Amino acid sequence: MPHPKYTTQEHRRVFNSCYQLIVYYLVNGYSVLFDATNLNEDFRSHIYDISETTAAPLAIVHVTAPKNTVRRRLKERKANRYSNTYSDAGWLIYTRMVPVEEPVQREHYAVDSSQNIQPILNQVIDWARSGGRKPVPNVQ
Repeated sequence: MPHPKYTTQEHRRVFNSCYQLIVYYLVNGYSVLFDATNLNEDFRSHIYDISETTAAPLAIVHVTAPKNTVRRRLKERKANRYSNTYSDAGWLIYTRMVPVEEPVQREHYAVDSSQNIQPILNQVIDWARSGGRKPVPNVQ
């Protein structure tokens, strides 16, 4: 989308395309990493359903950061210090999204990206190397 408005309708349209691609790759034997903002269980339920219907193991990683860290990172990105990013969502979009975020209801990994992420990253890597056979922790 050349000029996204970050509406629910846009979100659904983009995500529906992503879901189709995810199913395609999973049924063709590929592993998939879906890096996306899934703010509520309604959007997450599509991923849950795909995992169940394709028998693909699923690990959810919920990444957060304190608001001051998010604000600083967005400001730095806007200043083009990180020109390798493709998102133009800034602080305004962030403040619109935060109030509608719902807690992840399923077992998941929780990461505060303002802290050392290596321990959780190692757990996720171990999970992936196990073929999804290791249980995902019930971290809330």
